[in-house]
Amino acid sequence: MPFGVATAHQIFMKTLKLAITKAIKRQQLRIFKQADDILLLNCVQQILGHGTMEINDFFSSLEWLIMEDKSTIEPSQEFEFLGWLWRTEEKTFQLMVDTRISILKELGIMMNKNIVETSASTDKVSESLKEQDGKLERVEQHSATDIVIAKGSELEMDDSKDGLGAALKSPQFEK
Repeated sequence: MPFGVATAHQIFMKTLKLAITKAIKRQQLRIFKQADDILLLNCVQQILGHGTMEINDFFSSLEWLIMEDKSTIEPSQEFEFLGWLWRTEEKTFQLMVDTRISILKELGIMMNKNIVETSASTDKVSESLKEQDGKLERVEQHSATDIVIAKGSELEMDDSKDGLGAALKSPQFEK
C-alpha cells in the first residue's frame, strides 16, 4: 500500500474513485471495492477486459504497481474475492478452503475444551456420589393427595454443610 499504513486505504480509495467513475461511464461496469481489493463485473467478457485494462493503465500512469501474482486480471466466472470463492455461472459463493480448515480447527479446539471441562465436572459429581455411598436410601414417594399429615407431626430443618433440607417427622410414618 502507498503512503504508509495509517492513511493508505483512504488515499487509495479517493484516488481509485476517479478511475472507477471514468470506467463506469465508459464501460458500463459494476465495481465493488473493499480496502485494496477491487472487483469488476459485467456480463460481456470484452467489456470487462477493456475496463480492467483502463483501470490498470490509470494505476500505471500514477506509477502504482499492481501485484499481478496476487491479482486475477483475466475475466473469469470463478474467482476469489474477500476470502470467498465466487462461481457466477452457478450463482454460488463459499468460504475458501483455508478459511474453512481454520474455522474447523478452532471449533475442534473449542469442543475439546468443552469436553475436558464437562469431564472435570462429571468427575466432581462422581467423586461426590462416592463420598455419599451408603448414605443414600431410596424413599417411597407419595403424591400430595395420598398423604394425610397426622397431628403431632414436626418439620425438622437441616442446615448442614451439604445443603439445606427438611424432614417431616410424623407418627404415621414411624413404624
